[in-house]
Formats: sequence, structure tokens, C-alpha cells
Amino acid sequence: MGYLETLVLLASFCEKAVLMGKTILRSLPKLTEREKQILIGAKDGCYLLVDFGRLAILHSQEREFGSPDQPEEAALYLDALERLCHRGLIRHIQGNHFQLTGRGYLLAKQLRRRTG
Repeated sequence: MGYLETLVLLASFCEKAVLMGKTILRSLPKLTEREKQILIGAKDGCYLLVDFGRLAILHSQEREFGSPDQPEEAALYLDALERLCHRGLIRHIQGNHFQLTGRGYLLAKQLRRRTG
């Protein structure tokens, strides 16, 4: 699947999940470690999906989730982003921009308190 197709698919997942009103309470115990890292990995709650040719890598101001040298790791983080969109914790803003939903911000705050 190409970069644009991936972007469109993620945007669709995010929109549907937000409209369905997924809840935080059911999400918290089921989060994977990568999902938690993404949630707490952007203090401003904003993410960018960057195209590296054959590979899309998620970025925040604080960190990069994977690298071109580690395509498997980048793919696993992309899978985690997709699950967070399904859960209604991240929404597509436009283009390659994603942001935490209100529930996503609340959950990220809870996770930071637990780990911090």
C-alpha cells in the first residue's frame, strides 16, 4: 500500500472512530506499549506522518517513531497509530497531520502520571 493510500485509510479510521464515540475506559487496559509510547510521545498532541519513499514514519516534536533504517519498527508504530485511530484516541486533521482527540489527551495525561 502506498503512502497516500495509507494516509487516506488512516484518516477514514480516525473519522469513523471519533464519530462512534469510543470510550477511554475500555481503551486503557488494552493499550500496547507502542500505543502508549505514541500517546505520551507528543506533549502538544500533534503528529505528522512523513513519507520516506517506500516507508511512512510517524513523527512528533519530541520523537520519531521508527526510522528508515528500521522499517519493521516503523511498520509496528504505524500499526499502533491505526489502532489508536480505531479507538477514537487520535484523529486525522488534514493531509499528513494527526492529533489526539479530547479522550486521547485525557488518556495521555493519565499515562504520563503513571510513568512519570
